[in-house]
Amino acid sequence: MDRHSATAMRIAQDLEAGPQVGRVYYPGLDSHPQRALAERQMDAFGGAWSPWSSEAACRRGSRSWTPCTSRPAR
Repeated sequence: MDRHSATAMRIAQDLEAGPQVGRVYYPGLDSHPQRALAERQMDAFGGAWSPWSSEAACRRGSRSWTPCTSRPAR
């Protein structure tokens, strides 16, 4: 489980740093709104993360991540 969590953390950090992803929900990231709670309740943060497209990627018509929070005008 340690390696599973470590790999998920690296992926979440890489996604968060990339231009295509506006937000990554992963309890191990400092940006997660309930990070402190996760630290109290978990020994490891697990392997589940959720990326959301950035607004700019949606405007460009990127379909690499869904759901987009906005759609390009047609």
